[in-house]
Amino acid sequence: MFKKIKSMATGVANKVKGFVSAKETEMAAKAHAVLDGTCGEAYVDTGVKILIAVVIGALLLGLLYALFNETIMPTVTEKIEGLFNYAGYDDMLVRRLIECIKIMANKKIVVIFKGGFEVTESLEE
Repeated sequence: MFKKIKSMATGVANKVKGFVSAKETEMAAKAHAVLDGTCGEAYVDTGVKILIAVVIGALLLGLLYALFNETIMPTVTEKIEGLFNYAGYDDMLVRRLIECIKIMANKKIVVIFKGGFEVTESLEE
């Protein structure tokens, strides 16, 4: 009877060992697949791409800010101040703005500006 119990215990022990060994192999295969897989890599790649985009955006914003402050805004300010600093008749300004002046037979003057805008005025005596 002792041999029978020993044989039964040995059989149960072998089955448990086989089951544990199969589970161990299965878990090892799953761990290997997880460690070798690249499914989590997309998150890291996306994060790096976002960081690169933010850095490039910040550099472009700084460049535009410097360009506006050092080049564009002083030029615009100078042009606007030039418009408001009118000191009287300026022949060069008139030549730059007016394309031609027509004197019509019916006592009218037509002033044509560079952009094509026309102003007609009648001459009074």
